[in-house]
Amino acid sequence: MTDDLKQSGSTTTTQTTTSLEQVKTGRVLDFSWAPNSNTTTTTVSADFVDYRVDTAQGNPTGDSHSIARFTYVQGTGGGQISQLFLEELRAGVRANTQLGLLVGRKWVLDPDAETSGSVGTYVIEQFDDMRASVNYVARFARVFADPRMVTYHAGGHVHPNVSISASQSLSMADSGKSFLVISPSDVTLTLGADVTEGFKATFIQAAAGKINIAVSASHTLYSNAGTRTHTLNPLDELEVSTFPFGPVYLAFRVRPTA
Repeated sequence: MTDDLKQSGSTTTTQTTTSLEQVKTGRVLDFSWAPNSNTTTTTVSADFVDYRVDTAQGNPTGDSHSIARFTYVQGTGGGQISQLFLEELRAGVRANTQLGLLVGRKWVLDPDAETSGSVGTYVIEQFDDMRASVNYVARFARVFADPRMVTYHAGGHVHPNVSISASQSLSMADSGKSFLVISPSDVTLTLGADVTEGFKATFIQAAAGKINIAVSASHTLYSNAGTRTHTLNPLDELEVSTFPFGPVYLAFRVRPTA
């Protein structure tokens, strides 16, 4: 491996920082976009990393992995550092410019029409479990200091409600949903082997048909109603939860008496 693009530098400055220009002490990219006419279809990038992993001759598998952008920050010298940021994203709006939407970080995948491969799991963000190897950190925190911080849509935090009227199989895509089961006859809902730990859904019997839960051989049923795996009466409620290594827990909540 070579580092033919390597750049080195250092500074000993201790001057009081009063402007962003003074912050530009390492590598600096100054770039401007000044469109010469109005546009609604143009996309411009100031810093574009086009990194490709070519598997024409070899496949990096197992513990091998590639990193398109690696930031490594160190504290050295044996002294004290009050604050050290791995990354800061800052934006400004000057000269009475009107900005409709400002997105701090956006994640996008190529559309199906432009791809021919597949992705098993796309992890948006990962924080490793370092309890066994990292003991010098007193605590971890995720801070949203501004009380105006609002979550508009957070995937699983959105609780969709669904109505069904027939037996069907359930998948991990059904986790987090509330099902209103409207059927004159009994309905069986089956959790297959692809339903793993972390699944949770609520079911309400809204008609005469009872709700019965069935599972694949990889799962084991546990019920707070003993061996019963189905609802009894209209408006009975059932919550289904899955746990590591196969257990499926059925929590029945019956309609209260008037």
